[in-house]
Amino acid sequence: MKGSEKQIKWAEDIKAGAYRALDSLNEMNNLFGERAEEHWKNFSDTASPEAIEAVRKELDALFAGCDDARMIINNRAMMSSESILRHCRDWMNAHK
Repeated sequence: MKGSEKQIKWAEDIKAGAYRALDSLNEMNNLFGERAEEHWKNFSDTASPEAIEAVRKELDALFAGCDDARMIINNRAMMSSESILRHCRDWMNAHK
């Protein structure tokens, strides 16, 4: 990855945070067990496993094609846990 050592570490932390957000959504679904589908259909604080996986694949592709730490840093708001959840919910709405 291109950038200073500090930028690269910051970018890696941002990437890790985006994946942690997805992992947290999966964990929430696991906690709800059989009621997970009912929960993500009726509440906006989680997402379907399909949406989570689709967004994970999008992140994988985004990060695979980006070797510039500064670009990740400048777009970090798009990778916050709130943005990740919103992206999952948007995916769910588009794939009803």
